[in-house]
Amino acid sequence: CRMCGKKYTRKDQLEYHIRKHTGNKPFHCHVCGKSFPFQAILNQHFRK
Repeated sequence: CRMCGKKYTRKDQLEYHIRKHTGNKPFHCHVCGKSFPFQAILNQHFRK
């Protein structure tokens, strides 16, 4: 990671990590409109 120096072996892991720095939340709930940085968190939101 260029921002903090953490190293990842897989590109997807780095992309997810960078979202923590940037605040990017590309996953949106179509019911309430809330946004999430990861698909897994959106899935948890739907289960509630």
